Amino acid sequence: MNTLLQNHLKSQIPGLSDGELDRFVRMWTISKTIKRNELLYKAGTSENNIYFIEEGAVKICHESDEEEIIVEFGYKNSCVFNLPSFITDSPSEFYIQAIKATRLVGISKSNFLKMLVESPSLSAHWQNNLEKQLLNFAQREIDLLSKSPANRLRRLYDRKPEIFQHIPNKHIALYLGMKPETLSRLRKR
Repeated sequence: MNTLLQNHLKSQIPGLSDGELDRFVRMWTISKTIKRNELLYKAGTSENNIYFIEEGAVKICHESDEEEIIVEFGYKNSCVFNLPSFITDSPSEFYIQAIKATRLVGISKSNFLKMLVESPSLSAHWQNNLEKQLLNFAQREIDLLSKSPANRLRRLYDRKPEIFQHIPNKHIALYLGMKPETLSRLRKR
């Protein structure tokens, strides 16, 4: 049994019974290890798995006019997946790439949906997480509209201070829409 995943799920979904937790953990049967810069999946493919990151870090990106746009990160003890593709079963406009060597364990959409039906606690947690994602997307949009790099950085510190422990500065700078030198200068203040 995956103790790291089990501990994470137990801390995130306290309403799960021991039996539900055991069943849920056993459904995470997809195991992947990806090297630095390797893709978990590429844009244009449909992705129907949710992954828990046991070790490492990834970035979720979109390519526009041959420019990489980082839209989100995943790192140790967090889950990562492509929400639009997961919900619609359509090809993704995003790709997920390892920033560091990354070890993941995943659950298929069918197993996940099966557990949602069986567990009211998990279902409530999923609903809550979807709401948080919507709020996160709105906050991210505000960040991107802000003209001030210092304001974008401050807002990220306020929302996700742990990101600075897991993600290299050059990726955070791209995420914030600034040059790495600007981020470095602002962080020294």
